[in-house]
Amino acid sequence: RADPDVRDSRGLAALHLACARGQAAALDLLIKASADVEVVSRDAWRMRPLHVAARFAASGVGAGGVRALLAAAANPEATRADGQTARQLATPGSRIHRELAAAEGRWAAATGPRPQRPALVYVAKAGRRERLYELLKLRTDPNSVDESGATALHVACLRGDDAMVGALLQAGASANRAVRDRLGARPLHCAAQTASQRCVQLLLAAHAKPALPDRTRRL
Repeated sequence: RADPDVRDSRGLAALHLACARGQAAALDLLIKASADVEVVSRDAWRMRPLHVAARFAASGVGAGGVRALLAAAANPEATRADGQTARQLATPGSRIHRELAAAEGRWAAATGPRPQRPALVYVAKAGRRERLYELLKLRTDPNSVDESGATALHVACLRGDDAMVGALLQAGASANRAVRDRLGARPLHCAAQTASQRCVQLLLAAHAKPALPDRTRRL
C-alpha cells in the first residue's frame, strides 16, 4: 500500500525516475498501481512524466514508455515551466516526436470517450480534493476504475466526503455502478456503511436506486 506518487528530496515522483532511467517495468507497475501520470515535479522545471520520457529518450523508456503514458491518458498538450510540450522536447523526426504530434492532434480534437485515469480513484482514497478536481477538468472519465474495480465515487462515499461525491456526480459519475469484485457494492451501499447522511442525499438526488442489491443480495 505504498503511495505511488511519493517524491524524493528533489521533488521527483517515482514515475519521473522510471521514465528518466529506462525502467519500463517499473513504469508499467506504477501505472497499474494508479500513479498519477500528470504529477508535476517540485523543481524549477515543473516537468510531468511525459516530458521526462521525451527529454531523456536515449536513456529513458523510449517510444514504448511514451505510448504507455499516453494510453494512461497523459496530456500531450501539457507544458513544463518554460512553456514547452513533450513533443517540443523530443528529437524532431523521431518516432517519439511523431507519436506525440499525433497525440496532440487527437487531444485537440477532444473526440471519443473521456480518458480513463485510475489515479482519480487513488486521489479520492487519499482525500486529495484539489487534485481530483484538476483531473476532472482534464476530461477524466468520472467512472474510471482502479485495479480492484472501484470508482472514485465508491471510495469518496466510503470516506463520507460529500464535496468529492458532489463533484463526481456533477461530472457524470454513475450513482448505481457496482464495484467489480465479489461483493459488488454500489455507491449507496458505501455511503450507508459510512453513515454519511449528506452523501446518501446526494446519491438519491442523482437517481441512485435503493432497491438495487449488491452481489450478496443486500440492500
